[in-house]
Parts: sequence; C-alpha cells; structure tokens
Amino acid sequence: MTEFGDELHRRLEERGISLREAARRAGCSAGYLSNASHGRKPLTPNVAARLDRVLGTGDTFAAHALNPEQEAGSPAVGPARERPASTPRRDRPRRDDGQRAGNAAGVRRESPPLPVWAATTAEAKLDANRLWHYDLDQSGTPAGTATAAASAILSWLTALPDGTAANAAGDREISRHDAKRVRAVRAWLKDLDNAHGGGVAFPLATAYLRGEVATLLRGSCDEVTGTTLLAAIAETELDTGWFAYDAGDHQLARIYLIHALRMAHAAGSRLLGARIVCAMSHQALHVGQVSLSVDLARAARAGAGPEATPRATAMLAAMEAMAHAGARDAARSGQALEDAERALTHATADDGDPDWLDFDAGGLLGHTARALRDLAAVTLAAPDDARHSAARSVELCRAGHGRTRAQRNAILATTCVQAGDIDQAAAIGELIIADAWELQSRHVQSDIAALLASIEPTRSRSASAFTEQAREFLTAWRSPAAPAPPSL
Repeated sequence: MTEFGDELHRRLEERGISLREAARRAGCSAGYLSNASHGRKPLTPNVAARLDRVLGTGDTFAAHALNPEQEAGSPAVGPARERPASTPRRDRPRRDDGQRAGNAAGVRRESPPLPVWAATTAEAKLDANRLWHYDLDQSGTPAGTATAAASAILSWLTALPDGTAANAAGDREISRHDAKRVRAVRAWLKDLDNAHGGGVAFPLATAYLRGEVATLLRGSCDEVTGTTLLAAIAETELDTGWFAYDAGDHQLARIYLIHALRMAHAAGSRLLGARIVCAMSHQALHVGQVSLSVDLARAARAGAGPEATPRATAMLAAMEAMAHAGARDAARSGQALEDAERALTHATADDGDPDWLDFDAGGLLGHTARALRDLAAVTLAAPDDARHSAARSVELCRAGHGRTRAQRNAILATTCVQAGDIDQAAAIGELIIADAWELQSRHVQSDIAALLASIEPTRSRSASAFTEQAREFLTAWRSPAAPAPPSL
C-alpha cells in the first residue's frame, strides 16, 4: 500500500464511504482506484482533485498526484477504467516492430478511460493530453453501453457557458495563425481519410495532437484566440474520432467524440457541437444502438439552436431520417427527409458555413438511400426508390473520396440484392473491392463481408468473379499483417 493508499483508506473509514462509492463520485472505476492505492497505476490530477472534493480533504490527494511526465515508462493518460460487462477486453493481436516502437514513444495500448464531462476548460485540456496518447485497438473494440454518450448529451444540452477561454500564463504566446495552422492540418488529414480511410489517418492525427497541438494548449492567449483555438481542436478531435470509428475502434471513437463535444462547448460553438452529436448518432446506428442513435440525432437538431444554417439543418435532419429508418419508423423518417430536402434548397454560399460543414446533394441522396434501404429490408419502402437514390449519390461522389464512393456503392449493391438483381450487385461489388484495396477502413471491409454473405448463397455463376475477389480481399485483411474486419 502506498502513502496515498494509506491516506485514502483512512479517510474513507472516517467518513464511512466505500472505495467503490468514492470511485463512482470521483468519476473512475473502483479497480482503478484500488490499483492507484497500491501503486500499480498513477494517481491522475483530475481524479485526485475529485477525491479531495468528495472527501473534503483540501489538496491532500492533489499533492499525491503525478504529472503525466513523471510516470515511469510513458505519460499518464487518465485512469484505466473497467469496461462495462457488455464490452469485454479483446485479445490484442501480435504487433510488429514498428508498432512496438510506438510504446517507446509513449503511446498507450490498454483500454482508454470512459469519458467524463470535465467540470472546467482546464480539466478538459488535461483530459485531452491524456486521451491523445491512446492508440487504436487493432482487434476491433465495441462501443460499450449508451450510458456515457447519454450523460454527455445531457451535459451538453444543459451546461452553462465556461466563461473564458483566455490563458494568462503559458509557455509561449499563441496567435490566430496557430489556430489557422491547426485547421489547415485538420483539412489535410480529412482529405487523407477520405482517400485512404481512418486506419491511415488516425495515427497521423494523434501524432499531431500529441506534438504540436499539446504545446498550444500550454500557451498563453487572449479570449478570441483561445476560443478559436479550442474550436479548431474540437474540429480535429471530431475527425480523429471519425477516423477511429472507420478503423473499427468504437470505444475510442466515442471517447474522442465526447471529448470533442466538451471542447466545442468550451469554444461556445453550438453548431459544431451539433455536428459532433450527429457523428455520434451515425456511429450508434452503425453499431446497432438504434434507440441511442435516434436520441442523439434529435438532440443534435434541438441543441444546434439559432446557429443552425440551412445546410446544417439539412445534415441534421438527414441523420435523423437514417436513425428513424433504423428504428423502422417510416413516417418519422420520411418527415425528416422532407425537412432535409427543404432546408438544402435554401442553402447558399452566403450562409457562412464552416469548411467542415460540406453536406451537399450527394450527401443527402446517400442518407436517403441508406434510410430507404433499411426500410425496404422490412417492406416499408420500395427497393427501386432506394436503388435510384443510391445510384444518384454514387454519381455525385466527389473525386478523391474513395471511401465514400465505396460505401455508397455498398448501399447500391444491397438495394440490387433486395430487388433480386444479383448480377448487378456483384458487378458493383467488384467496384467496391477495387476501391477497398486503397483503403484501411473496417467500415468498407464490413460492407464487403456483408455483401458477400448475401450474394454467395445464390450460387450465381455471374457473381463468381466478385465472390473470388471478396474472399481474397477479406483473407488478406484477416492476415496478421493487417487488421481483421469485424465479424458480422
């Protein structure tokens, strides 16, 4: 037992509080707190401060906390909290020498902490520095329960403004050019993700966050610069969460998105917050948490408030339509699609939309096709309607967006299967595989596996080229040299 452990247990006994209850109030797991008391885990400043508040001990435990740089071996990145029962730890695959070298650079490989809504901007910055040291779980990690996401949305909808984003004392003076550079790098990383998938973009994004962006968080700045910088960081974290989602690490993706939402709140941007909640809804739908997806989509529309431009309204309504379709609610899905179509017709270049709000006619058609496909699967929509929307969305796909094209083609191929046109579905499947070889995207790998599962039982001779190519592709991605697609 460490000195901290002795003090902790003495204080708990004095107040008649169990270790489990203290951990709950401090926002960590009982397992983490027990490990910290025995010296097996570092006591982080956030947890120490919360323990001091819970137990009324002034700065007693804060004095025991280690700074990230002081931990032996690698930086402290927050408490390693226990996964919920529904998200067991996955066995990690063997890593090559390059990946093992990542540990020497301070990259964490164990489970990241479950997200907690930071009480202050200062705490949110500490959480950021810890989060950015986690790497992808290459075995594919489930998202966990809906509780953390629901709690974060409640906080976002009800939290008071943080007050100030200025920082009077810091390592160096931060200027608007620093924030502009963060946004430029974010845009470059997003282009890379669009072309080659989240598995390629994620490690580059986290390296940038751990390197340059972490130093910016320690700088001094005025209110305007601080707000601009926090918004730029939130935008980058949104994309990084999306990269993790596409790479199949759904727990880490959700944590990034929740933390991005906290940073967007610190920056005072409801529109950016709504965009992040929309991404959370998309992920929840993908992992089968349909009720959560509906709640998140509706919260995004409600929470955007007067900042919502016509283009933003269209994007948020289209996401709600997909969520309702996943819930087999054709009426609400149809109404949301009508809202999206009407809003997008009013969008103009003079609305002042930020560059990350790039929702267009192709995006609306892609969302429409996804919604109609899911409804057609339970005979609540006509497969031909879904097929038409999907085909148009593929035609409008932007150059360089290989993953988007593959995903829209996957929707189109599925609508062909629904309509009984196996030959056309297989032909489209070959196009998907051609794009997929250029991607590191579990999302696309999953689409190919699902399409193969739907076509193979038909034993169509004309589909043999697709089935052979699909087996070859999936076998290559299941090899030790590459991450395996999730089981379907």
